[in-house]
Amino acid sequence: MGKLAFTKAVQQIVLKPTINKLKNRPKITKREKQIAEGKTTINVAEILFLSPATLETHRHNLMQKFGVKNAIELLKAVQRELI
Repeated sequence: MGKLAFTKAVQQIVLKPTINKLKNRPKITKREKQIAEGKTTINVAEILFLSPATLETHRHNLMQKFGVKNAIELLKAVQRELI
């Protein structure tokens, strides 16, 4: 009672932007998730046995992939990707 029902055509119209948005979202690898999960470069470097310079390169590439300007924006973008 009190719920709205939409025809299939209306549902497709409403969901279409979401579907298109999902198609354009960057895909991230397991390694990229590890790099972008909010830990410091030194911590992640120790865990993954990589040099801090290598991690900074990966993080920079991720920032370009998501079109963000800093690590905080990157963290938020990756969190949205995982939801």
